[in-house]
Order: sequence, then structure tokens, then C-alpha cells
Amino acid sequence: MDGIPESAVQSMEAMVESIVYLCACPEERTGGVHSSLDLLDEVGLTVMTLDGSAPFAGGYRRVLPS
Repeated sequence: MDGIPESAVQSMEAMVESIVYLCACPEERTGGVHSSLDLLDEVGLTVMTLDGSAPFAGGYRRVLPS
């Protein structure tokens, strides 16, 4: 993807995992501005499949087409 740094590309599963965390996070975490990948690292979350049944094999990164 031209012009988009590799660090900005993430899997949908990683983005959803961070959103789900923020929906039920501790009160002191609310009201902040967070980067989803940094948040996942900070709180040590495992990225799960979208149905939540197993860890997502792709982890944080989206696989880009060749």
C-alpha cells in the first residue's frame, strides 16, 4: 500500500479486540486517546478471532496481498 507505513496496518481482529477492551475497561482508562496496537501491548491482550473462539493466528498484523 503506497504511502501507508507498515506500522499503521493492522488486522481487523486486533482493532476489534482493542475496542472490546475499551467497552469494558477500568474506569480510569476511559476518556483517553489510544492507539489500538499500543493499547494491546500495554494491557497484554491476546488477539482473538472475530467470534472469540480462539486466538487469531495472524496476530496484530493484517496480511497484505502480494
